Amino acid sequence: MDGITLSVGAGECLGIVGESGSGKSMTALSVMRLLPAGGHISGGSIVLDGTDLSTLSEDKMQQIRGNAVGMVFQTR
Repeated sequence: MDGITLSVGAGECLGIVGESGSGKSMTALSVMRLLPAGGHISGGSIVLDGTDLSTLSEDKMQQIRGNAVGMVFQTR
């Protein structure tokens, strides 16, 4: 994926919809820093309340996931 820009204001929620294989899950997994093996964030930033999530330690990300940022995983 390349050139994705998302902005979500305070108190807002974001839903991402699109065709199968369009990158919805990878986009959300990137924000959550839960990419599968081999996946990586090659540039840009993921900013939450002035903090770039892409630079945080895994311990700090664990504190953010589920508290400040969440994802509803698709089930089949």
